Amino acid sequence: ETDQFVAVLLHTDESMAATLAERLQAAVRADQGQLPFDVTISLALAVAPRDASTYEALLNVARERLTMPSPSPDTSQPDDRVH
Repeated sequence: ETDQFVAVLLHTDESMAATLAERLQAAVRADQGQLPFDVTISLALAVAPRDASTYEALLNVARERLTMPSPSPDTSQPDDRVH
């Protein structure tokens, strides 16, 4: 079973959004082994207006990116990725 969450970051440029995504990913990794179940995280960024101009279209872009292969696979955590 998977849970999905969306974060809308108003007044945040792509660089800051990517930094926040990487920090979230690092926090999840740091908690590995402390929970009675495995947790992986996949993150995708979509930026307005470059990628799309409506919420629905941005969400679709992010969903599409989640299905793409990771641009730089991390073999230590193959299921964790940021697009």
